[in-house]
Amino acid sequence: MAGRHCIFCGRKGVSNEHIIAKRFRKLFVVPGDGIPLLRGTGDAGVVGMWQGPIFDAQVKRVCRDHCNNGWMRAMDDQVEAPLSRMMTGQRCELTEEEQNAIAAWSVRIAMLYQYRRIPPLPVAAERLDWFYRHRKAPPGSTVWLAASAPNPGYTLYSMRWSATRAEDGAEHNGVLSTLLAGHLVVQVFDVPGWERMHFTVPERLKGFDVQIWPSSEFIRVWPPTHALTPEDLGYFVMRFGHPEREWNPSRQIRGSTLG
Repeated sequence: MAGRHCIFCGRKGVSNEHIIAKRFRKLFVVPGDGIPLLRGTGDAGVVGMWQGPIFDAQVKRVCRDHCNNGWMRAMDDQVEAPLSRMMTGQRCELTEEEQNAIAAWSVRIAMLYQYRRIPPLPVAAERLDWFYRHRKAPPGSTVWLAASAPNPGYTLYSMRWSATRAEDGAEHNGVLSTLLAGHLVVQVFDVPGWERMHFTVPERLKGFDVQIWPSSEFIRVWPPTHALTPEDLGYFVMRFGHPEREWNPSRQIRGSTLG
């Protein structure tokens, strides 16, 4: 659109930015049958759906030279090797530096996807500015990695989330985003203003994830002890959202397999 400014740097003249870099396409066999591969869920159910491979999903909210072909490309370069190993199911030992880099990449994916929702759910300007200036996952965010059963296809779920903090009675709103790509599952929980969150993991999901943000000085090993089955995935996607909502594993969106 004429006059639209980049959501990160504020420069004028935006271009189409792929939510997930096309370089990862080479890892998969992508169908051309129009199977829905990218969707978002919210209080009203499905609020957005992408009719095509996830690597074709774009948002026109980022400038071409400074952001898209600049620091964003450098970020993709930094995470390409470990992400490629995990997407194809290979064991990966993540250093603190790699944890930080993958967490930042994951937050960027989650932020951009909010603009593909119907209607869009814009990220707060101060949140975008903080991410642009620091190039890392912001305070109030947590990132986990999990593993999925083979050939899960590509899917991205995004749920709104709200809660009242017991200490001060303040209400906080956030977004829980979960990306499936090959064998890799990435989950980002972003709640601005709630910097120290404590999570109670349901018994059935213990041993299914590895936290990479906030990062650890110790090596994090992927995959975790257990891999998510289609039924487990439903609980994982909504574990901090609406556990009463029924999950139907037969509705899991598929359509891509590892090459």
